[in-house]
Amino acid sequence: MLIKMKYNRHSIRLKGYDYSQNGWYFVTVDTWRKNKYFGNIADGKMCLNEDGLVLHEEINNTEKIRKGVVVDIFQIMPDHFHMILGINPMIGAHCHAPVQKLGNIVRGIKMIVAKRMKIEGRINTPIWQRNYYERIIRNKWEMERIRRYILYNPKKYKSPCETGALFSY
Repeated sequence: MLIKMKYNRHSIRLKGYDYSQNGWYFVTVDTWRKNKYFGNIADGKMCLNEDGLVLHEEINNTEKIRKGVVVDIFQIMPDHFHMILGINPMIGAHCHAPVQKLGNIVRGIKMIVAKRMKIEGRINTPIWQRNYYERIIRNKWEMERIRRYILYNPKKYKSPCETGALFSY
């Protein structure tokens, strides 16, 4: 007897919101199974390894290759990264560039980093979780609060083992 399993996945995006419109977005992207691919924390500071440097380079390239996109601040952690992205389609429109959507930007970063890590032979397993977390930043107070959170994240970081959040797969 064949049993079909039905997954009840639902979008975590704000229904009806246009993620290509002017705005600031707080984004967090996690690695697959919280694997620590990008380095480690020492004395409250993130020490990037070779894969962390690849991710750093690709986040820095985001503004250069995607017109109308600004990276305000970002922080790479051992098993995830945070960033604040600004999207301004009017800048892209003057350059005849396609309108940038948040999902396409995140997907592009994830894809390029994964490809480089696999081509360079350092990994042959999945690198990223399927989705990402985002929050629309609505005002200056929220922007400053999230900037502080990103900036001080290495000082507060605890691995899943330290917090007792163990995963079984």
